Amino acid sequence: MKGIVIEGLRGASGLGFPTANIKVNPKDSHPSGVYAGLVEVLDGFHTGTYLATIHIDDNFEHEAEAHLLNFSGDLYGSTISILIKDRIRDCKFPCKSKQEFKDRLLLDCKQVKAILNK
Repeated sequence: MKGIVIEGLRGASGLGFPTANIKVNPKDSHPSGVYAGLVEVLDGFHTGTYLATIHIDDNFEHEAEAHLLNFSGDLYGSTISILIKDRIRDCKFPCKSKQEFKDRLLLDCKQVKAILNK
């Protein structure tokens, strides 16, 4: 998947997990879920990430949302490519609390690191 980074809802960002969101063609999208993969950023730098594909039914839009591990910077307006390596889990929302959501994201990141370091 490839696209230009757009502004998202900032839900995960508020918990310390900023994401890069891109619009994707539904035909190119993976089923909704959390994935381990790589993201090509700016000058070809690749970094580990988890990816959740979000289907927004009201607008019939599809977005891919990637949290880049060990990356900080402003990607708005940049083109990124997301390469999927492995599926981790289904998206199960809503969480009962922000802390439960944060704990789930921490576990996802740990699993992504284990997968990408094989």
